[in-house]
Amino acid sequence: MNAYQRFLDFFEMSNKERLDGLNELYFSEMTPEERAKAFDHLIKMAGGGEESVNGLFIADAERAAPIVKNLLDEKN
Repeated sequence: MNAYQRFLDFFEMSNKERLDGLNELYFSEMTPEERAKAFDHLIKMAGGGEESVNGLFIADAERAAPIVKNLLDEKN
């Protein structure tokens, strides 16, 4: 199984690993292209709460900062 598929499978889990949340291990073995796809997937989920926002910063903190700022501005 490739790293991107493992990342996608995370969202289907309902066990302790899911409760622990996303971490760097889900991203560390991804290619740059997979990491970009994961980031885009998380953007679509960004309204989904803390888990997806944290994932954005793990995947690419530089890209995540302005996106999350915009999300926060929209909520205010």
